[in-house]
Amino acid sequence: MQALIDELDPTTKYQTWILKQLKFQNILPEDKDRVVRTLKTFHKLSGTHGLETDINKYKRFHELEELTDKLLGIEVKSRRQEEEEIKSAGIVDYREDGNWKIVEVTTPEAAVLVSEKTKWCTSDTSKARSYL
Repeated sequence: MQALIDELDPTTKYQTWILKQLKFQNILPEDKDRVVRTLKTFHKLSGTHGLETDINKYKRFHELEELTDKLLGIEVKSRRQEEEEIKSAGIVDYREDGNWKIVEVTTPEAAVLVSEKTKWCTSDTSKARSYL
C-alpha cells in the first residue's frame, strides 16, 4: 500500500489524504495518472485561484479533480454526457417496436456501451473492434 501511495504523491505532502481516499475508495489504483496530475496541479496552484491550501478541506478526490480541471481548462463531463456523445457518434437507430430496438453500431465504444452489463463478446473494446 505504501508503494502505491508513494507513486500517487508527487510531493510526499499528501500521503495521509491519499490514504483516506484509498480507504473510502474515492480513488482506485487505476486512477493513478489522474491523481498524480491533480495533485501536481493542486500543489502548484494551492492558495491561488480559489484553491484552499489545506488539501484536507477536499473530502473527496473528485471534488479536487473537478476544481483543478476547471483551472486547467479541461472540460469535465458527467458519465451521462459521455454516453450520449458515444451514442450519437456510434449508434444509428433503425426501428423501435415495443420491447425491441434495432440499431446499427458503428464504433467499438458504442458497441461496449450497448452491451454493458451483458456477457456479450462486444462488451470488451478489443473484441468489439474486431467485429466492426
